[in-house]
Amino acid sequence: MTSVINVNLPQQSYEIAIASGSLELLGQRMADLKLGKKVLLVSNPTIFKHYGEKSINLWKMLAFKLLAIVSQPENATKLLILFKNSTILP
Repeated sequence: MTSVINVNLPQQSYEIAIASGSLELLGQRMADLKLGKKVLLVSNPTIFKHYGEKSINLWKMLAFKLLAIVSQPENATKLLILFKNSTILP
């Protein structure tokens, strides 16, 4: 079973899907949504400790270009703006 949280922001809205075992499905979900091959993975240190390596390996295996950043949640919006305006990942 998947739970979906809708995040409605003035600049851009998005969904967060939460499900057991969903990490393995992310690549296919992104392909279905035609989101491109650039991924910004923002995580806090606790979550990254448990899922970071698995996530990074998965994205690389699926040929996504990945920038992983471990940070506190309050910095996520700033990081997203930096990422969108960066040339780090062509």
